[in-house]
Amino acid sequence: VTGTTDGTQTINYAVSGTDQYEYTPLASGSITIQAAKTFTPPTYPTLGNGVTSASLTMSISAVPTSSVTITPSGTGLTFNPTSLTFTSGGGTSATWTVTGTTDGTQTINYAVSGTDQYEYTPLASGSI
Repeated sequence: VTGTTDGTQTINYAVSGTDQYEYTPLASGSITIQAAKTFTPPTYPTLGNGVTSASLTMSISAVPTSSVTITPSGTGLTFNPTSLTFTSGGGTSATWTVTGTTDGTQTINYAVSGTDQYEYTPLASGSI
């Protein structure tokens, strides 16, 4: 099911086929559709080789129901900590630093995992 409108939506069922009259009709049901939660990655600075950035903040639009973890990666980049985990009892922002170890523009990819990963819009790659 793909939802396009937030809120509670009614689901109706139709039974068809040669033997449709042998079955009890299904009652209507409902499903609640929530807007996807989002991540806001930091704006990455230009770094010199071997230089560590100041603290960079990753934000989420809403606290997860349980937990969601973001793990950044990139060739020639070291992230500290290596991942950020947001939990139901936590806040909506967390920080990390990044150190560049290879000259040139580097792509940053994000892996999103955890119980609530599907509540969030996937993160696009960034660069530093």
